[in-house]
Amino acid sequence: MAHDMPKFANKDEELQYWKHLAIQFSQELDDARDEKRQVERDLEEFQENSQQLEKELETSLEQAEKTTRDLRTRNNRLQLDNDTIRDKFEHLQRQSNMQILELQTSVSEYNNRQETLVKYIRELEQKNDDLERANRAMMTSLGESETKLNTAIERNAILEVEQDETKSILQRLKDESRDLLQEMKIRGPQVPDNDKSLERVCSPIDSNKLTVEIQTQTGIPGSPLKISHPGGIQNIPLTPSTRISGMNIVSDLIRKIGALESKLASCRNASREIPLPGDSMSREVFRGRRLNRGTSTSSIHGYLRA
Repeated sequence: MAHDMPKFANKDEELQYWKHLAIQFSQELDDARDEKRQVERDLEEFQENSQQLEKELETSLEQAEKTTRDLRTRNNRLQLDNDTIRDKFEHLQRQSNMQILELQTSVSEYNNRQETLVKYIRELEQKNDDLERANRAMMTSLGESETKLNTAIERNAILEVEQDETKSILQRLKDESRDLLQEMKIRGPQVPDNDKSLERVCSPIDSNKLTVEIQTQTGIPGSPLKISHPGGIQNIPLTPSTRISGMNIVSDLIRKIGALESKLASCRNASREIPLPGDSMSREVFRGRRLNRGTSTSSIHGYLRA
């Protein structure tokens, strides 16, 4: 193996290079010796195997020659047996021809019977197909009915949720209207006092306190606006616009409740028109839901009357 001689800066580098090269060559020499020993061992094993194989082949050859002699003797005996069997075969062949004729007659009868059975099976398959088509049509109509029923139930559930929300809104409006009526009763008709008005106009007003009072009153929903002046005097104006807005809210709620009742009625009519399967439990559950919705509707009418 040729190596390019590198250039060394000093003798230590050259010494290290030659040491490394000597170690490498020593390792390669050891590897070559190991490989040689392995090849020698393989050669010895091959020679032993060859000798053993040669002995086995000689034994096999002797056994093959003996087997050949036995087979020749057996072949002669089998030829004699073959002649005997041939005579028997000819006799059996004549008998089998007669049996074949009989079997052909029987097969023709079986074929006629099979054709009759095939026709009968075809008729049964046609009837089965008709029944399967009818069953598929019935299952399709049943699935459509179940889909309509589920849609109606979901729609009724949504309407019930809207009904509950309307109840809460009505209750809140009742509370607000009750508070307004109480404030109107408490305030009553007031006679203006010119002296107090003059004193209220002449007294100084704290703008910071006035702003805080306005923000506090406007932050509470449903409460009227109150402006506080120094001296504990409160001015609570009740304009006709406030009354009109309250009446408009109540009328809008009444219209919404009427629309909800009409939706509930249409859903009930649709659920009556849906053909249900013979499941009494499903009808009882659906009837119970209708009764619950009827109770909720009557409670809404009670709130309106109140």
